[in-house]
Amino acid sequence: MKDHLLKNKKVAIIGAGPVGLTMAKLLQQNDIDITVYERDADPQARIWGGTLDLHKSSGQEAMKKAGLLQTYYDLALPMGINFADEHGNILSTRNPTPENQFDHPEINRNALRKMLLDSLKSDTVFWHRKLTGLEEQNGKWILDFENKPSATADFNIIGNGGINLTQSGYS
Repeated sequence: MKDHLLKNKKVAIIGAGPVGLTMAKLLQQNDIDITVYERDADPQARIWGGTLDLHKSSGQEAMKKAGLLQTYYDLALPMGINFADEHGNILSTRNPTPENQFDHPEINRNALRKMLLDSLKSDTVFWHRKLTGLEEQNGKWILDFENKPSATADFNIIGNGGINLTQSGYS
């Protein structure tokens, strides 16, 4: 994505999960006007399950670009790897060492969300905004929310549960 294409544009990010919040941070670093819309009522609305590992070549690179890699390391736990056969019998274990401790450290999803939220400008995230519709009108996107006023944007990024990103509204 070319940042200069987004200058003087309003960007809407749907979803305040790891992907949406990381994108928000990266775009804010480039002075892009962004708003994140999240269906949760507030940051404490639910406890996210399990931990998440960010790999060196992807998630950790994003944290590095966002200026948050050391904070991630401080919050994450180095993890070992168990190698098992098809029956679940452990064949061998690789324990964390000083050399590999940052290969796949695990972070609590709630801690990751708080870290990312704390890195954003205030009033970036609008809570309790369940997206119900997205429609293009006259070169702008109209975002409709359940029981909330609509919003407009020039460009939309949909953070789909931390799995992928899709984009619409700008070619």
